[in-house]
Amino acid sequence: MTLRPWLLASSFISILLTWITFRQFSQDLATSGTWGCEMSWMTPSYVEIPWKETPMRRYRLFWYREQGWDQEETPSGLPVLFIPGNAGSYSQVRSIASSASRQFYGETRGDDLPPGTTKLDFFTVDLNEEFSAFHGPTLRQQAAYVSAAIAHIRSLYPPNASQPPVILLGHSMGGIVARLAAISPEVEEDSISLILTMATPHTISPAPLDLTTESIYREIAECQLARPSALLVSLCGGISDTQVVSDTCALGAPDLQEGDGFTVFTSGLPGAWTAVDHQAMVWCHQIRWAVARALLETASVQNREGKLGKLKRWLTDEVADRKVSNRGGEKHRIPVTGRSMAVLTRLGHTDLPLISHCRSDGQCKEVRGNVARIPWLRDETRPFPLVGEGVGLEDVAGVLEVQLESAMGYLELEASEVLAYGSSHPKKLLDGLSWEAGE
Repeated sequence: MTLRPWLLASSFISILLTWITFRQFSQDLATSGTWGCEMSWMTPSYVEIPWKETPMRRYRLFWYREQGWDQEETPSGLPVLFIPGNAGSYSQVRSIASSASRQFYGETRGDDLPPGTTKLDFFTVDLNEEFSAFHGPTLRQQAAYVSAAIAHIRSLYPPNASQPPVILLGHSMGGIVARLAAISPEVEEDSISLILTMATPHTISPAPLDLTTESIYREIAECQLARPSALLVSLCGGISDTQVVSDTCALGAPDLQEGDGFTVFTSGLPGAWTAVDHQAMVWCHQIRWAVARALLETASVQNREGKLGKLKRWLTDEVADRKVSNRGGEKHRIPVTGRSMAVLTRLGHTDLPLISHCRSDGQCKEVRGNVARIPWLRDETRPFPLVGEGVGLEDVAGVLEVQLESAMGYLELEASEVLAYGSSHPKKLLDGLSWEAGE
């Protein structure tokens, strides 16, 4: 018996297409993968939190301590609870927790934290590295333990003070555990202020092998609409995350209403601008720094709108209508050529220079505007993100847009470098069309 020619041709074409697809996918990973990440370093230690009556003996609760920085003997800040994902370790909290402590105490740019910023206490649950993605009952047991842990953590704070709400930080399936715990009747509605998930498959299970897991997803979706008390932010790794499909990580209506949270991909996160693989999501330096900074500033804000603004400030690429202050640098004067002005300037990761509109007699008035942060390419001939080097936290430029009362006088700002300016649309600034060189 011989194979027909059309069958041979069909088999050859199928193999060829499979090979081409694999090669293209491998090339995409090579140019947009974790090579854009800088390595993170920390000095971790963990203190086990005792229970009088633990709800489940196979799970444990720890308090993270950054050696050389965290000196408190009892929790005194605002609590963050880390929940690992499928086969994940409780020790994965160390990267973000370390960055939060070092920023708070001022090792790296922590001296510009807003006044009144409160320290964060990072807790983490040891879920025995269980394969939760494959078993719905395991997800429910983990969520039950997290629900009890939330109440237990809050009880560690002085009883004469109002017990602080907890921020839930979940990686991978830990994000599903966090959302399931948040809708538990055992959890008070005001005891969770924010759920921030990292590389979490929100819309469908990555391993749809168990009907009970599907029922958990339906339950979360139904209750999220009825009880959207906590803000929900989903951070996704994009093409480099081969374990969670990007579409399943992204949240939108009806799961997420406007004002209740948002989704952001790491390729659009200022100071990172790179896809990140599943495991690197928790250790990639640019990502962990931004997440830690967002949590630090969010925790000290009381209202939902203010919290959401802080989260967008550090996790998205645009800062709208914000009054900002000088961070040093040379003073630049830019002639006004129209009532709508845009300036391309070099920024530090936390620097948003103050702009003043000045008249010819020297009288100046502060102006507000929009700041869109974009990558600063150290070498324009190389690809972006920079393979093998990543994008540093200081490799940030900004397009500053302001609306002026008149098209007269000049703009004054302090910045390390002004690259270009003009009165046309900012896109022309980036394309180099009809723009004058900065001073």
